[in-house]
Amino acid sequence: MTFLFLGYSVFWLILAGYVALLAARQRRIAEDVADLAQVLERSKGRKSG
Repeated sequence: MTFLFLGYSVFWLILAGYVALLAARQRRIAEDVADLAQVLERSKGRKSG
């Protein structure tokens, strides 16, 4: 029974780490998209001005 508990514990720890990694990547991508949107807006402003 101890091995079963340890196996589930390891599984959930790995899963939680993976989800945290995905969340960090998603946050970084969202920041990159926001930066690109700002660059695009500045670029549009220069062309029309």
